[in-house]
Amino acid sequence: MGAIPTPEETAANKQRFLEQLLDKYGNATAAAKATGISRETARLWRKDDPAFDALYEEALEDVKDNVESQLLLIGTGAKRGNAVALLGWLNARAKDRGYSRHEISGINSGPIRFEVVDFAPGTKRPDPGPVPAA
Repeated sequence: MGAIPTPEETAANKQRFLEQLLDKYGNATAAAKATGISRETARLWRKDDPAFDALYEEALEDVKDNVESQLLLIGTGAKRGNAVALLGWLNARAKDRGYSRHEISGINSGPIRFEVVDFAPGTKRPDPGPVPAA
């Protein structure tokens, strides 16, 4: 069992962890390993230190910003890269920004209308009845 870190060592470890969290694209396990702490230690820091928790959340937002920026550069042709991989990451990690959210609706956000357009020969087309107002 190692020695209990001093407050200064803990503060330095917290700072290193946050830097690694950015470098590791928000992967807390990889950041903890690179810092030499357990993931559980980082979890406890978040729970017990509101200022650290706020910095942790800010780091995650910075990572999302970075990934979105990379995607934009690829989309505009300014950079080469794998847009599908970046979208996959955003779908998994940036749901709060609308990724992985799919809505299907009809005209002007109304209900979806389905219409059968091809009937078997000799089949009479049924009267669909009144169409509800949107």
